[in-house]
Amino acid sequence: MVRVAGLKRRDEMGLSVRSADGLSPREQLRRIGERTQQVASRHAAVFLDSVRPALADEGIAVLLAERFPYPALRLAGRACLMVSGRIVAEGGAAEVAVDSRLVPACTGELSL
Repeated sequence: MVRVAGLKRRDEMGLSVRSADGLSPREQLRRIGERTQQVASRHAAVFLDSVRPALADEGIAVLLAERFPYPALRLAGRACLMVSGRIVAEGGAAEVAVDSRLVPACTGELSL
């Protein structure tokens, strides 16, 4: 088992002790990042291609609450923008994505 925090610490300290497979901490971190991205992409594809449609067939919608809205808006059919627990915009995801209040709401610059 590899502990990422330990590898990060070694990399930050400039300790380039190579592992049994000959990789430096930085190289190990890069490989871990690549593998993690592959797994996350596969996970997302299964959800979008299989799980979400199966839920929709049963009349179940998925609610995704996200502080960083743009990735979520690409997936959503509908969206609502909440500020301080109040809905300030709702509609199709494409409509909400271009709402002038979206960025200020996500950066904390919009308050009610």
